[in-house]
Amino acid sequence: MAETLTEGEAERTWERIAPVLDEGLVQLDEKERDAVVLRFFEGRSFREVGDVVGTSEDTAQKRVSRALEKLRKFFLKEGFVVPGVVLGSLLTSRGVQAAPTGVGAAVSQAVISGAAGGGTLAGIVDCTLRAILAQRRQAIIVRMAALTVLLGTVWLVAKREITARLQTARNAGRAAR
Repeated sequence: MAETLTEGEAERTWERIAPVLDEGLVQLDEKERDAVVLRFFEGRSFREVGDVVGTSEDTAQKRVSRALEKLRKFFLKEGFVVPGVVLGSLLTSRGVQAAPTGVGAAVSQAVISGAAGGGTLAGIVDCTLRAILAQRRQAIIVRMAALTVLLGTVWLVAKREITARLQTARNAGRAAR
């Protein structure tokens, strides 16, 4: 596999590794996992990762590099040959896409404010799931409101049509008498 992939190759590689990515992330140390989640799933810079986890930018970059190497070795054991550079590129391009719009910002804000369990992965995951559920609830409410409006409109149109037909039938019955 080349160090750079075509879009089709990248998509195929992502489809193969995505199902086991969570398992690979669990194998990382907590600090490395937090750094990977912040860097690739929230799109944070190394400086921001360092600020959130309480390290320097250089240390954050080293943590992410070590984590990528561990993930690469994990994928190798699973039968996937993915160079570290390619893995980083895939996580950068696909990791942020894996989360619904707005979730990364909500989680980032919670991590910074300390609401996500002090920045631990468990806290970040909890916050992420809450944000996803809130977005899904909001989407369901919007869909239900749209459905209610649609059904109300159909009911009004049907009622007017039935009323008009009844009125036409009454008028026809009066005219026949």
